Amino acid sequence: MARSDLGSLTKEPPLSKLDATLMAISPDMPYEDLRRLARTDPDMHGDAPGLLRKRFLVLGPDKRIIYDRFLSLVRSLGPDALMVRKVMYFLWAYRDPRIRDFVLSRIARPDGKWRVSQVANKANASFFEKYAAATAAASSAAKIRSNFERFLIDAQLYEPDRKVVNLGLTDGWLTEALRIAAQTERDRTTRQLMTASPITFVIQRRWQGLTNATVSSLQVHSAASTTILDQDYEAAPEGPTTTAKSPQFHAKEWNRSEPASGAALQTMLTNPVARERALKGHYHLERLLADLVRQHGHDPRYTDQIDLFFETDAGTVIVEIKTCHASNVHNQIRKGISQLLEYRFLFADRFRPPVTPLLLLEAALPAASRWLIDFATSLGVTLAWREIPGERLVTTAKVPQQLAQLVAECL
Repeated sequence: MARSDLGSLTKEPPLSKLDATLMAISPDMPYEDLRRLARTDPDMHGDAPGLLRKRFLVLGPDKRIIYDRFLSLVRSLGPDALMVRKVMYFLWAYRDPRIRDFVLSRIARPDGKWRVSQVANKANASFFEKYAAATAAASSAAKIRSNFERFLIDAQLYEPDRKVVNLGLTDGWLTEALRIAAQTERDRTTRQLMTASPITFVIQRRWQGLTNATVSSLQVHSAASTTILDQDYEAAPEGPTTTAKSPQFHAKEWNRSEPASGAALQTMLTNPVARERALKGHYHLERLLADLVRQHGHDPRYTDQIDLFFETDAGTVIVEIKTCHASNVHNQIRKGISQLLEYRFLFADRFRPPVTPLLLLEAALPAASRWLIDFATSLGVTLAWREIPGERLVTTAKVPQQLAQLVAECL
């Protein structure tokens, strides 16, 4: 990759500006629209889209932003989640050899563990002089090194007061980062290794220094390649596991608290329903819908299987919430529809008829997948999503009477 294609290292807006710009992205958004928005929105920064494009974003041939695994991760956990910060750091190092080589040659020891004192060592700026403008090489190089240190601090990956590096592997961030990076890898064999054996890929490349871990430490984690967000590779079933037509039905008032993040989420890995509910994006959709339901005088409830349901004078609405991205949207919608139809059948005697299924997504479908809206409608399921930016729930389908106060029809 030519240096001109790597993006600037001397321009580094505050991380909060990058976060706001990431959160403003919607599926199929033209990249130029993001640039225009960033120039006028005070919460963003004019340089942010360019940096995000080089480090994290995937653009289609038409220069529209693909709502990929990374953007779904950001929406699901929030941009300031430690797991997201780790993925951001790795993607930057993966796509920019200047950052990658700096970490491997100046910060990490040969065994992979970081020499923590080197993170703040100003003398390391000399590494970047070959990349800086010849007329001001020393000052530009110093700024680049300082910018990278500031990123690590603001991302809470490095705590200067305690001299601590927060790149622990137990939350599965490295596996998720490799699967995100694999989306743009052109070589099929390499891509397959990155997704099937991400730890092996890192070891073979001798990139353990990017992880602040030794090869033996990485190998301990190589078997646990499933991540908290990985909906494509999960093997455990969702919904009620029963051989009887009448499984247990324990309804509770919806009053859930915001889920924990980081390593605490690992305890959810064996329970797909709990795992999805542990995602902040999933929770925020639940809370948004529960608040709307209460505003209209209804009582939002949930069970161990059903994300949310409520009764109205016109019948009952049952809701399944899915986080998804361009690579798994078809699979996620298939599963969501299947779950809703199963719940409607299994718990028919518990609901006031008629029962209206609602499949709620974190963001609009990519253009190529919008036929799934009509497909869901043909099965009696309304597919809707949260408008970005904003708090409205919208759909392009005809809205049933039970949802008329909650979901708006849009073009």
